[in-house]
Amino acid sequence: MPFFQNAIMEFTVSISDHVKNKKWTPDDLLALTQTPKRAIPRSEIFLELFFTVIWASILFNASNILGWYELQGKGLENLKLAAPLFQADVLKMYLPGIAVILVLELFIAIYKLYTGRWDKWIAWLNALSNLLFCSFYCIMLLNPDLFNEAFISNIMDSIGVQSENQEDVWSKWIWGSAAIVILFSIVDVVKGFRNSRKNIL
Repeated sequence: MPFFQNAIMEFTVSISDHVKNKKWTPDDLLALTQTPKRAIPRSEIFLELFFTVIWASILFNASNILGWYELQGKGLENLKLAAPLFQADVLKMYLPGIAVILVLELFIAIYKLYTGRWDKWIAWLNALSNLLFCSFYCIMLLNPDLFNEAFISNIMDSIGVQSENQEDVWSKWIWGSAAIVILFSIVDVVKGFRNSRKNIL
């Protein structure tokens, strides 16, 4: 085994800058196993953390942020929330589930930061996170009481949709958004498993 180990190290020394003019040890060979393709850039992890905190903050305050705004006077300071997107009482029912998904996302990001590379556990955790998010998202969509009727009416009127067609158009929008979320989740899951299975050497 030492022969093969030394042979491999001698072969790779010419392409590894950090080991030039340095005495070889088994630890140097181990360091070569983390290829750039399998490594997770810290910038990517921090970006994930940033957007996770952003979407969680928006959802936890959705009743006061998301909705139909109307200008009641002059200037942006008179822009008021006329019709919230969600019914506040109904949205509160889903906050514990949102919190669970948030904690899982934060755990995965911290684990990525700790390992610095893709492995099968991160891939499975990523798949679990996407599955939970998609399932929870669709469950929310199936609740007709979640969305504020005033918001739906205002946005449909603004684009010229007749009142008798508003429900059908809104339903298509909702399920279209669900399809997009599911598609992106599938791509993310596949990407995670591909990254975890790439050859080390």
